[in-house]
Amino acid sequence: MANDDIQGTITDSSGNPISGATVYLVAETSTNKVAFKSTDSNGYYKFTKHPDADGMPQEWHVAAYYEDGSGNVFNSVSQPKVSASLSEGAAISSSVVYDLETGDTSRWDDVNDLSATTSQVYAGSYAGICDNAITNGYQAKVNIYDGGRQPSEFEFFWRETSFSYGGGLRLLNSDGEFELGLATDNPGWAIDDGSGVQKVYSGDGYDRWIRFTITFDWSNGEFSADFEDLSSGSTYTDSGRQLKKGKDLEVLRLEDYTGGTWQDGDSMNMWFDNISFTA
Repeated sequence: MANDDIQGTITDSSGNPISGATVYLVAETSTNKVAFKSTDSNGYYKFTKHPDADGMPQEWHVAAYYEDGSGNVFNSVSQPKVSASLSEGAAISSSVVYDLETGDTSRWDDVNDLSATTSQVYAGSYAGICDNAITNGYQAKVNIYDGGRQPSEFEFFWRETSFSYGGGLRLLNSDGEFELGLATDNPGWAIDDGSGVQKVYSGDGYDRWIRFTITFDWSNGEFSADFEDLSSGSTYTDSGRQLKKGKDLEVLRLEDYTGGTWQDGDSMNMWFDNISFTA
């Protein structure tokens, strides 16, 4: 399968280019939106090094979304490399999921220690595993929103073994500043937010899937946490927690974590699955 650029132009029904439209890369075989771009002043977008429509089983489509100043929503879905004309209609899904269902890490922008695996999977056929902790660096990172956006919700699933010292992920805004960190402290649950690092639950054990869900309140620079151990049923919930900056989100990084310290290089043996953002 080729890894060519997928590019095109977003226009209105009269053929005029639309600047600032949100463009999603969509897997043909699922509803997952796997990447975001914003159109430039000429309505142009470009996804680099993604499989294109080359006759192979996995092909890609483009979905575009735009809301004008009057609150009217416009959207379209097109084939790769085909210009799309936006028209009013039913809203498209605005979620992006990083689930490694391609069987590799091609959706990630930079990888130091992350691979697709079938050994432990929450949903689908693949999950991601980090098993070689990086000192003073990230395991992997991905640009989730070019220029930053304010999604309403963020969720992911993780599990680890007793050999792991911990790990998690951190979210950065469009200024390159940290907004939020979520981690396991083997097996405790930790939040790194505007109040610093806090262990919020001691954990019930290892080799189990844990769900972390965050709901954002951007107008107040806050978020709510809803965590669940899917084996024991134990939960942790809280609301009104402060983000570090309260600006937006642009980058996600997977990182090693131990005892309140990120990127310390201690042992990491951790799986991630269905990392999702909902606009």
